Amino acid sequence: MAVLYSSMSGIGSDMPDFKLGSFDGTEVLRDNLLGAPAILVIFMGSENPYIHHVREVLVKLVWQFQQKGVVAVAINSDDLESTPEECLGNMKLDAQKYG
Repeated sequence: MAVLYSSMSGIGSDMPDFKLGSFDGTEVLRDNLLGAPAILVIFMGSENPYIHHVREVLVKLVWQFQQKGVVAVAINSDDLESTPEECLGNMKLDAQKYG
């Protein structure tokens, strides 16, 4: 697995506008998330080895946050041409299995 470096926007900075497709056929729009006390954005994939180790705990943590009004969005930023196993269908199976 390649190591990629990125820079993080500052906490409290404005969220850029986006429109993402969801595994259930709907679209996730930034504007629909605004107004929540906090927005948790998780970059993950169904085959990500790091997520495999924390997935069950992460699901419980997200559920606890959601009970307090926090909105959570999981984004799969993998290249589907090089990793076709990261397709939306597999993300849907993970969502059904883990919640």
